[in-house]
Amino acid sequence: MNGEKMNGQPLWRPPVNATGIILHGGLQPPLAQAAVKAVEMAAWSGTAEELLVSEMLPSGSENVIDLLRNLTGAEDALVVNNVQAASLLVLHTVVQNAGRSQQIIVCGEEVFPDEFSPSLFNVLGCSGVCLKRVDKAAIPKDYRDVVGDDVAFILSSDREDDSFAGARADAELAGLGRERDISIVKMLGHATLVDLTPFGLAGRLRIQDFVAAGFDVVVFRGDRFLGGPPVGVVVGRHRYLSKLRRAPLAAAVRADKMAVAAFEATLEQYLDQETALQTIPLLRAIAAPVAGIGQRAERLAGELNASLGGLYRVQVTAGETLLADRNPGLGTLPSFRVEISCARLSGRQLAALLAKGDPPVVARISKEGILLDLRSVPEEDDEALLGSLIASLSGGREREMQVLDTVANPIWVLDYRGAFVFANKAGVGLWRTENEHLLGRKIEDVIGPKAAVAIRESLNSVLNTGEETSIEIRIEGPAGEDRWLDIKLAPGFTDQGKVGRVTFSANDVTGRKRTEEELKHSSMHDPLTGLYNRAYFEEEMRRLDTDRHYPMSFVVCNVDELKLINDTLGHDKGDELLRIAAATIKKPFCISDVVARIGGDEFAVVLPKTDEQTAREVCERIEKAVEEYNRTKSGLPLSLSVGFATGTEPSQGIQAVYKRAGDNMYESKLRRSGLSEGKVVDFFLNLLAKKGVVDEGHAVRLQRIVQLLGRTLGLSPEGIKSLLLLSKVYDVGKVGIDEAIILKDGTLSSKEWEEIKRHSEVGSRIVRFSPETAILADYVLQHHEWWDGSGYPQGLKGKDIHLYARILAIADAYQAMTSPRPYRRPLSHEEALAELKRRGGTQFDPRLVDIFVSLFNQEYLM
Repeated sequence: MNGEKMNGQPLWRPPVNATGIILHGGLQPPLAQAAVKAVEMAAWSGTAEELLVSEMLPSGSENVIDLLRNLTGAEDALVVNNVQAASLLVLHTVVQNAGRSQQIIVCGEEVFPDEFSPSLFNVLGCSGVCLKRVDKAAIPKDYRDVVGDDVAFILSSDREDDSFAGARADAELAGLGRERDISIVKMLGHATLVDLTPFGLAGRLRIQDFVAAGFDVVVFRGDRFLGGPPVGVVVGRHRYLSKLRRAPLAAAVRADKMAVAAFEATLEQYLDQETALQTIPLLRAIAAPVAGIGQRAERLAGELNASLGGLYRVQVTAGETLLADRNPGLGTLPSFRVEISCARLSGRQLAALLAKGDPPVVARISKEGILLDLRSVPEEDDEALLGSLIASLSGGREREMQVLDTVANPIWVLDYRGAFVFANKAGVGLWRTENEHLLGRKIEDVIGPKAAVAIRESLNSVLNTGEETSIEIRIEGPAGEDRWLDIKLAPGFTDQGKVGRVTFSANDVTGRKRTEEELKHSSMHDPLTGLYNRAYFEEEMRRLDTDRHYPMSFVVCNVDELKLINDTLGHDKGDELLRIAAATIKKPFCISDVVARIGGDEFAVVLPKTDEQTAREVCERIEKAVEEYNRTKSGLPLSLSVGFATGTEPSQGIQAVYKRAGDNMYESKLRRSGLSEGKVVDFFLNLLAKKGVVDEGHAVRLQRIVQLLGRTLGLSPEGIKSLLLLSKVYDVGKVGIDEAIILKDGTLSSKEWEEIKRHSEVGSRIVRFSPETAILADYVLQHHEWWDGSGYPQGLKGKDIHLYARILAIADAYQAMTSPRPYRRPLSHEEALAELKRRGGTQFDPRLVDIFVSLFNQEYLM
């Protein structure tokens, strides 16, 4: 084990990975000793002895390149500071030199196959390229069909297929690249230089196999299966590598001399495969014979049993271990593990205890305790592992209690009477009292008889059977909140072999229970309205279809004109209307009644033991609730069609009764005769009037102005008619904006201004609904465009803006300037004319402004 030393003693020792998982999270196996020495020499070479040492050390980067060429068969190689940097350099440089669109092809099956790929594909955004995926890795057809002039290169990531099929696919992919003159890039999350298949691991990992297959560029990492430092490596054809080496980005991502030195020393071990398997700790762990691991496990278990004096149960079992915890597809290795369990400590608590040892020990948590798998532990660390385990776990009863006080989970012990005889600090905190007030008291006196029932029953079960058990209970936490505890009960035996006490070890599972309840709630409820969903409603229908629930009534409601609201004002407004409808429909009912959203705009209520007269009264209460809402609330009005039906006995069929209620609702909807196409615009204009946005005097004067302008410009009678209609409907889109924003007394925020700017597009959608106004849709959309192109929403300029929209813009601006506003006084018509002239050529058509001003000077508009 490596570590900085003072007076021969380590200041810090790295943790022992005893999980058996060789690539476990951030616990990368140590470097080979040769690599460690190379790092020390490289660090020393930066001192005053640099000239001397430079003669002792080989030229790092040149030797690394030669080694990589020799080991992989590639024409050239490059080493940078990490694999993400290598990926970015390759993606950016290859695309820049492709002379094509910045688009790459990748197989969908190869996206995110392991923990390396998410970081790889995040790099895509930085490199300026985008993915073009094919569905399968069938070569060459699927790739051939999508390769065109817009493709810069083809990217292939890790595959988990068999060696023969994978090699054939790679060869065909490389052939397609040569045929189309497109670069083929391979990026590997896991790569090695030796054959790992004799150890039962994945076969498609060797770098030299991909080079031989014909890939132009292969990118991989120096750590993981290579067992070196975490540098990024690129190998491949010289014409690509020379471009990468000359790229400006290459200088920014080059590897430092210590990383290069460590990587060079690691590569040198691979010159002889047998040497690599013995000197590189990662490969040594993979190649370790399972029989040898079993012998080491037996020795460790024997020492622990001899030292711990029966405080813990220790045994050896055979099993399998993953090679990498984040990529199970890489394979498993046979192994032996030492299992440690304790009646008073859970596996999580034992693991936390070992993690504080010297050195820290990382173990796997099992159902009963912890597992120590020596495959991931170098044999030379066995003594350090044993010493840390004994120091952490030994100490007798007093030491055990001290240990329990350091455990974050609540632990307490009850005797045969149900009285507290021990509680650790977390346990005392759980019961919201002091230790001296807790010991000797019975459980019922601490949490109350009702809440203690489950604990008492489980206590009696362990006392009577002498066997462990577990329970899940809900208690009130220290802050008055509900907390769920998963409690394991273990017996404590007297010298006579009888159960004298029971240890309770609790895990807080409140988060899991809340998640379960949320999932349960979401499975039964509509996420938009919070009402029950259709699945729950139909299940309730089946449950209630018995004699004792009849007479049975159904009420069905439908939100009128929801599609119109969605199509004109947007789905946000439609969703808002649905939430309002849900709250209004639910208002007359009890919490226990089943009120459900059963379709996009449809709601239903099932009412067991409810006769026809009561159901009719319920419908009347819903209609009154709608009237009250429309009377007291501003905004979109709510309109519901309501129907009901009642069944007196099960023989009528519950589905038939429900269908009859729906039919009655649709009859009501037809009688109400929703909006016709011709009434849509009038409907929304009336809403604007109710909001106080439309002023009748303003509208009349605006029509006079646009009519006079139209005649002056020589428009036809039909054109003037369209212009007059436009002046009536152009602001109808403001119906979708909160009136508090429209009528705000003060400057609008940027968010409010963006909301205001939406009204042109909303208004355009609304007028399209009516045959009479549909022709005006583009004019409504353009009435806030500016002559210089700086208007909205399309940024049109000059005569690209329709004449009618340009006329309306001038007339509307004059009206706005000469009308009073909450935040300013009205301008005189002279001031307004001067402002129009000032904005001619920027906001307004300058020719139309001149005509408008001329009309005023002739007093036609006075």
